[in-house]
Amino acid sequence: MRILILDRDPISRTRTARLLAHPSITIITASTCGEARRALFCQYPQLAVFDENLPDGCGLDLLSLARRIGTRVIIMNSMLNDYAFMATALRLGASDVLPKPCNPCDLVHAIWQGNAMDWRTALGQYATAPIRGALLL
Repeated sequence: MRILILDRDPISRTRTARLLAHPSITIITASTCGEARRALFCQYPQLAVFDENLPDGCGLDLLSLARRIGTRVIIMNSMLNDYAFMATALRLGASDVLPKPCNPCDLVHAIWQGNAMDWRTALGQYATAPIRGALLL
């Protein structure tokens, strides 16, 4: 499984990557919309975590592209507690919208809810373990 993490903040990007690290998962990181667009076209991630506010655009700009190439679960992170933004993100194809910084358990739960079958497949032998325990070890 390939996961794209798009975040302008290197600390947040690294923290999310470490949280989702697993031997059967390839983590792809990007700090701009341009880098993320290239990763979407070249590596076809199954899952994406997008930041809302980026130096060269907004994570919302990439939602429809990510859906067209087959990304199944897209989590949006937003520093804004704005219902209009949340509604727009969900309408454009986001699986969930989480506040930034997000609680690691909330992120894992959102991913699990968005695509439980793919996670069981990706985790292989760990499929019988609780998802939080499998990813946070």
